[in-house]
Amino acid sequence: MNGWWAGIYTYNRDSIVVPARGIYARHVRGLKLDNVKISTRTPDERLPIVIVDGDCYV
Repeated sequence: MNGWWAGIYTYNRDSIVVPARGIYARHVRGLKLDNVKISTRTPDERLPIVIVDGDCYV
């Protein structure tokens, strides 16, 4: 994924910050998550899952 993200966004690992420590989804409908475990190497205060303008079934 170095230099590419979803085909339309430039991606630079050193400068991008997303609002979730695990899953961040925008503009999705019907996302289904089952048996998902989210962990980090270092402490992270962000929410594990953030859905913006969409719906998710966990």
